[in-house]
Amino acid sequence: FRLFDYGKCIELTERNVQATSKWVRLTTALSRYEAPLFVDSVDWNSHRNWLDLGGNSGEFAMQICRRFDQIKATVMDLPVVCHLGQRHVDSFGMSERVVFKAGDFLQPLHGPQFDLISFKSVLHDWPQEHAVELIRQAWERLVPGGRLLIIERAKLPDANMPVGLGHAPVWMFWNHYRIPSFYESVLLKHHRVRVETQIISADMPWMVLQAIKSSQ
Repeated sequence: FRLFDYGKCIELTERNVQATSKWVRLTTALSRYEAPLFVDSVDWNSHRNWLDLGGNSGEFAMQICRRFDQIKATVMDLPVVCHLGQRHVDSFGMSERVVFKAGDFLQPLHGPQFDLISFKSVLHDWPQEHAVELIRQAWERLVPGGRLLIIERAKLPDANMPVGLGHAPVWMFWNHYRIPSFYESVLLKHHRVRVETQIISADMPWMVLQAIKSSQ
């Protein structure tokens, strides 16, 4: 876990940039190959204004925006991560489609509303009570008819731990992954909305949970 330290992602210094860049390079590589898994799982064509919470370098958002021309993405993450992400997106000439907003997830979210808000590989990293609060805040930022999207590796009852050095990033968080019913129950209990859940098989099972905010 020394590979990533939240404390080094707040203040924008050269030392913090160097330390954080190691983690960002890893997550960028993972997102590059994970993104195609979810292209056909979500109705991306229905959305224009997307907030990707914890979107890291913007690689996931960039991969989706390349495929769906109408979407503009805002990636929210910690300041040093956003700095590195801006560099990454600029290098691909995608800075008009993918923009960054530095922020702290534990502070209330302010600003415009979005018709799509996503958490990809984010919520497992938070204790249960914080995950519930993050979902609540995201739900409030959705426009009526907007979509909340949760994409996570799923610790299903019959799932085995992957074997191989390439799965080292998965091993680190194995005990933090959750079953889909946790997120489904949060949305049903707190927001009175049912969730559509799809399981996708890759390095291990992935859950793609989607909930639409009532337009009433």
